[in-house]
Amino acid sequence: MSAPGSPRVGDVARAAGVSAQTVSNVMNNRGRFSDDARQRVLAAAHKLGYVPNRNARSLRLRRSRQIGIHMSSQDLDVHNPFAISLLRALIEAADKVDHQIVVFTHRRDTPPEPRTFAGHGVDGYVLFNSGPADPRPAILTELSIPFALMGRTAPGLPQTWVDIDNAAAMATLVDYLVIKGHRSFAYAEYDTDAYWMTERLTGARNRLREHGIKLAESDVVVDSPDAVRTAVQRMLARKHRPSVIMHGSDTLAVATHKAAVQAGLTPGQDIAITGFFETLEDLAELEPPLTSVHVALPRVAALIIDRIITEIEHGPTGSPGTILDTTISVGGSA
Repeated sequence: MSAPGSPRVGDVARAAGVSAQTVSNVMNNRGRFSDDARQRVLAAAHKLGYVPNRNARSLRLRRSRQIGIHMSSQDLDVHNPFAISLLRALIEAADKVDHQIVVFTHRRDTPPEPRTFAGHGVDGYVLFNSGPADPRPAILTELSIPFALMGRTAPGLPQTWVDIDNAAAMATLVDYLVIKGHRSFAYAEYDTDAYWMTERLTGARNRLREHGIKLAESDVVVDSPDAVRTAVQRMLARKHRPSVIMHGSDTLAVATHKAAVQAGLTPGQDIAITGFFETLEDLAELEPPLTSVHVALPRVAALIIDRIITEIEHGPTGSPGTILDTTISVGGSA
């Protein structure tokens, strides 16, 4: 409720010469009103010091103005910089539009159930690490709970996602490296069933083929973290090593960068090293800096928050997903 003596909607309406409904429409940016009416309402509100009661509006709309983030407990590990960076960006994006973020965690080895999402008092969910095989979008769709995510949903489900074209991003990086004169490539990444990692390797391999360069299977390392590090160290020690080692993530690229330095090699001169996503704080400490695919996470977060709020207020909209462009952040490592 308004504080005693504070201006109310009726006061603004009388001062602006419009109806109380028009004041409400202008303040909530909905319904129909003219530019002239809008200007008069805003001027009257400013003069009277009127501030809309967001709590009352939320009660009327049965809205909590809270958005749930559903992520695995493993995502909150400090060694997963992408998830932490995206979470931070989502919190900031939600705050800009007067919403709060509530984090819900689960174990990756525990299948989600309807009760996982029901009864938490949030208006909708943002899902982390979601791909076409993720069961959560189907559960939320069945429950009629709005959701958005960075990733992809399966055909037949709401396409409320924001994503990048992983293959195209890697192809652009290959083009950059070929223009720089590189002809001998290797690729290293941790073993995972995530579709985005598969797309990145496929994008690199296909674009290299278009340039007439074969990525030999012996120069592709996809294995456990320890096995990948060992294989990369051997690769760096080879007399005829590749001129470039590409990676599907920055985490491993940083490890390769450090291993190269420890082996007495200078990244960018003796061996080119590239990453993907440019989210690690460690990147600022590398010398020379890492060349990596750059994804504007604040933009990603803003689009996800905009999408979930649109679905909450007007959904299901049936709108398609959004593909965001990437760029290359050029450092001295390649």
